[in-house]
Amino acid sequence: RQMCIRDRFSIALAVFFTTEVKAQFISEFGLKGGINISKISNVDETNYKAGVLAGIFLEVDIPNTSFAFQTELLSVQYGDKDSNSEEVRRLTYFQIPFLIKYGISLPDSDISPVVYFGPYAGFNYKAVVEDKGGNVSGDGNIRSISDDIKDNDSGLLFGAELGIKEFRFGLRYTTGFTEVFEAGMSDGEKNRALAFTIGIALNKKNN
Repeated sequence: RQMCIRDRFSIALAVFFTTEVKAQFISEFGLKGGINISKISNVDETNYKAGVLAGIFLEVDIPNTSFAFQTELLSVQYGDKDSNSEEVRRLTYFQIPFLIKYGISLPDSDISPVVYFGPYAGFNYKAVVEDKGGNVSGDGNIRSISDDIKDNDSGLLFGAELGIKEFRFGLRYTTGFTEVFEAGMSDGEKNRALAFTIGIALNKKNN
């Protein structure tokens, strides 16, 4: 359909590095992962499901302020679980958040609280329904629904993070603006998720 996984990843990578390549004040970069607890809005008789998120982040200080800009390149799983069966819908996106962060300074401390918010763009590269009932050993229990899912996603992300030395422990919420399903199948359904994240800065910021 539309674009292959390589094309989607290339677009996401280009957007990510175009944002950062000319930055003069890169202060941190590192790895991030976590658990994404998601549900698709306006879908009856479904429950939240757990998925994973993983990727990299780059942070750019805004000089002489407590603010910073952060962008990320993530693989994020959304979806939901049918409350009347063992079917699980898994939608996986390359996601690029563009975040404004505000740090609370604690003198002579390795602890750094941060709050943040900003928009995100996403590119769907996998969409399946998995029936986890009965025998789950074969691929026959997984079917693609890629043709039913829009290629692109967008929305708003906000959250908080606690830095302890090089580690970053976070809680974030994402609310989608783009309808999940293709025209003719959609009735306002959008991605929603609460995520618990942990990151590690590979270069420690000099405070």
